[in-house]
Amino acid sequence: MSGSRKEPIEPGLVRGLARSWCVTAAILALVVSVCAGCGTEETAGDKTESRLIASGEKGVYLISPGGSGSRLIPGTDDVSEPAWSPDGDRIAFSAGADVYTARADWSERRLVLRGGFGPSWSPDGKRLAVMKDSCEGEPDPEACYDALGFENPADVYTVGADGNDVRRLTSAPGYDGDPDWSPDGKRIAFAREDGVYLMNRDGSGVELSRAGDFSNPVWSPDGEAIAAEDSFKEIVVLDVEDGKVTNLTKRQGPDFAPAWSPNGKQIAFLANSRCLRTGRCTAHEQWEVWVMNADGSDQRRLTKGGFGAPAWG
Repeated sequence: MSGSRKEPIEPGLVRGLARSWCVTAAILALVVSVCAGCGTEETAGDKTESRLIASGEKGVYLISPGGSGSRLIPGTDDVSEPAWSPDGDRIAFSAGADVYTARADWSERRLVLRGGFGPSWSPDGKRLAVMKDSCEGEPDPEACYDALGFENPADVYTVGADGNDVRRLTSAPGYDGDPDWSPDGKRIAFAREDGVYLMNRDGSGVELSRAGDFSNPVWSPDGEAIAAEDSFKEIVVLDVEDGKVTNLTKRQGPDFAPAWSPNGKQIAFLANSRCLRTGRCTAHEQWEVWVMNADGSDQRRLTKGGFGAPAWG
């Protein structure tokens, strides 16, 4: 895949990476009964099942992992890649080509980084890891792309949750993206064209964890495994210690954007029922949120189409 950056699954719905969040009463008080999923809507007091969120066609939705429906959060129509802070008090997200944070009730929106996307919280909630176009801000971006030899190169940055202390962690020509912070806060996983890499939180100690064409690496809550997409667009799990690859979906794809549940027992992902039935997909498919057990069993569709990467609370 040399020569171009791995593109988001759907325009405006850039990949979101799974994080540990908690849906608060403030959010539940704001949600309206808009069913975008299959099955009946959940009740307002059902906090247990309101811990999966994803950007949809009209904004961010709270989705029931049990399959009882979804609810639209009003005022989130420009939001993609929402990510809850570890304490559940704040949300990081992309809007346009920038990264913002807001309070749990979506008030007090604050710009964190221009030209960034794909925010991932550090476990202590003090910093965000993000992707940023390597040529963003250059006087002649096209000349920058030509010089680097890639159409849309990206690098991994970290930034304080308050927007201060921006640090560039990678600078290799090509695509360094999809960053995800390890549960202990010591390392960051990210994707390059030739595999999944790990580095220390300050950008030092970059090492190849597993060679291959992988995207969207996300740490398991126990830090022992990383879920990702492989070159066949199937969901796989990589053992951090020995690099062993376990294929979970085996559905002849495409399956995208894995996200671990906080207890590590389930993985949410994006798929499409029509693609699965026919084996043919187009670039404009309406992606659905699915969920399965961490071993790949009990794969179930939670929503109808039109969603971006899911994320757990």
